[in-house]
Amino acid sequence: MDVRNFSLLVANEADTCRKYVVPRLQAAGWEETPHSIHEQCHFTAGRIVVTGRSATRQRRKRADYLLRYTRDLPIAASPEGHAEDS
Repeated sequence: MDVRNFSLLVANEADTCRKYVVPRLQAAGWEETPHSIHEQCHFTAGRIVVTGRSATRQRRKRADYLLRYTRDLPIAASPEGHAEDS
């Protein structure tokens, strides 16, 4: 197998999602007003942990897709067994 053609066969997660997931979300009406789709976004600033007199912020939570039913009602969706969760 030619190495130059190998890259055409291997698709990364983002390419696969854009090819299969996004068209289905669009067909379901998630891009019609007032609904919206946001790819690869953080939806929290991270939990604040207070220890004594100092505070630290934990890691932000990320979703592959953030679906918003309305501007003020987000619904986060991520595939199960996501590599970042382990």
